[in-house]
This record gives sequence, C-alpha cells and structure tokens, in this order.
Amino acid sequence: MNRPLLGTHCSIAGGVDKAIDMGESLGCEAIQIFSKNQRQWRVPFPADSEIETFKEKLSRSKIKQVITHASYLINIASPRPDLLERSRAALAYELQRVAAFGLKYLVLHPGSAVGISREEGVRIAAESLDAVLGGTAAADILLETTAGQGSNLGSSVEELYDIYSRSSFRERMGICIDTAHIFEAGYNIAEKRGIDDFLNKVDKYFGLDKVKAIHFNNSKTPLGSHKDRHEHIEKGLMPLDTFRNFLAVPAFSNLPFVLETPKEDNMDEQNLAVLRRLRGDENRE
Repeated sequence: MNRPLLGTHCSIAGGVDKAIDMGESLGCEAIQIFSKNQRQWRVPFPADSEIETFKEKLSRSKIKQVITHASYLINIASPRPDLLERSRAALAYELQRVAAFGLKYLVLHPGSAVGISREEGVRIAAESLDAVLGGTAAADILLETTAGQGSNLGSSVEELYDIYSRSSFRERMGICIDTAHIFEAGYNIAEKRGIDDFLNKVDKYFGLDKVKAIHFNNSKTPLGSHKDRHEHIEKGLMPLDTFRNFLAVPAFSNLPFVLETPKEDNMDEQNLAVLRRLRGDENRE
C-alpha cells in the first residue's frame, strides 16, 4: 500500500553520503540534499568513490527517495548577461551531478526578475530552461512554488505555468509544492476549502501527476505576506489539519514530503513524530 514518504533536508557536511546517515538516524523514508556546497558556484565533480559510497549506502538504507535542491545562487531569470550565463552553466552542472549520483530530480526556484517586468522575467526563465535542458540529458527539474518575496517568480500557479508552458522540454519538468510558500503567496491552505481550491488549480494547469515532491513547512508569517519564513509544524500559523489534509491527498500517496524547517534542538525528530501521527502511523498494526 502506497503512503506519503516522510523525511527532511539532510546535511552533506563531510560528504554527500553523510546525508544518508542522517536520514537513517531520523527514520526518514525520503530526504532532500544539496548535491554540493550551495554557497559555491562550482566545486570539483564528485569522485567515483564518492558516488559509489553514496549509492551503496542508499541501497542498504530504508530511504526510498532522494531529491536534490539547486543552489540559491542560481537565477535563471536574471537580466544581467553575466549572471544569466553563470546561472545556466551552474544549473547544467548541477543536473549532471544529480544524475551521477543516480538521482532523478533537482528542485529549482524559478528565478527573480530583478529590475525588469515579471513578464520579461518569465520569458528569460523559460529560455534558460530550454537552453539548459536542451544541452543535457541528465536529471529533470522540479519548479518550486514560491512565496513571491520581492521580485521572485512563481508565487502563483498561473505564473509558474507560464514559465513551464513556454518551454519545449515540459516532459523534463515537474513541480514541487512548498506549503509555507503557497500560504505566504496568498492561498489559504489553512482551510480545507483553500487546499481543494489550490489543488484544483494545479490540476487544471499542470495535472496533479506533475507534482513530484512536497516541501512540508509551516509559516512564521501570515497568509499573503509574501515573506519566505519557514516554521516548525506545530509552531506556525497553519493548523495541523493543513498537514493532515495534504497527507491524505490520493494523488500524493507515494510522494516525498520533506521538511525544510529550522535546524535547532533536534526539531527534525519532533517534527517527523508529529507528521507520522498525522499520517496515522499510531493506528497501523
């Protein structure tokens, strides 16, 4: 029987394989990682030994899915030629790293339209996706929903779809829903009706089968704040029913639901315990 896969973002400090150790220690069924130091544009390509160690550990673990997240330095909608070229090269390089580790998906923020119109930013982002995906047959991209902070693109389903639909490589793309971001963007998922309305819109534009991962975060800031501030599951402004209802969506029954909540005081363990309870683990024999 399929059920949502619960986990968290795990550190790769000391080696990418160390994320598997962390995920195992927390009882994760899915994890998210950076494939490299996300604060650096480029690092040496992983050695064969590093790749093999990661693959071996993963094969022996109870972790069923690993997704990766692209560096926050990348801006595929930049109007600056130098930054745009650097971002596209970095994205292509990350896709190659992801594929080398035997993984499929790279989560990507859809870019920021700094100093230009959102329409122009959408156009540049779509062209970037085509330039990168057309040049590599490596991993696929998951466009992430955003809070819409500042000039960040992708805070509405329609805008995210506008980027996606302009690309010639839609078969190489899916989406990643971040619960904190969509609440901060103005979708009232604190209520069941708001979740239904949001998912109906996703289904209308993308199809729910295009959702490949969920970032499971509560929010420190109010509905429609357009401020990206993650909070622990029981401490944020959305009720526990929000997370219970997302876990019960049939179309998401085998997806990774990954925490990106603050790393402090062993809170990953506590947040995962709450999510397991909401999933109904206490009622399972």
